[in-house]
Amino acid sequence: MKLPVGSFIHIYYLKFQYKNVASNDIIMARLFISTLKEVAFEWFMKLPVGSIKKWDLEKLFLAHFFEDGTEISVSTLLATNQKKEESINTFMERFRSMAFRCPRDMTQATLVKTCRHNLQTTTLVLIGVANVALGSI
Repeated sequence: MKLPVGSFIHIYYLKFQYKNVASNDIIMARLFISTLKEVAFEWFMKLPVGSIKKWDLEKLFLAHFFEDGTEISVSTLLATNQKKEESINTFMERFRSMAFRCPRDMTQATLVKTCRHNLQTTTLVLIGVANVALGSI
């Protein structure tokens, strides 16, 4: 689930590997799409039809996954809680984005447990993984 630290590493590897065709925007876009996995591929599939013009896919990718390139410490990630009134999807997307910028290798299982632990109690009750007396919510 973890991308290498540094905003341009994925793009750099792609351009280095395919240096003979790097000047062909259409081929580069198709090759780039073939390298996307998991969250990155989900992001690509949600892009509006016709929104990709030539090799501007690189800029969209970097803007989405590497905002400002700031690294997130493990302690910051562990302290990232679901905000009051924040939907589960919004929180999970925010948590996932932060996890990509955390340089420490954390297993996928640890990340899932941390994310679950950082959900609000009401959310945990709602999804059926916690029991709370009605008066204490």
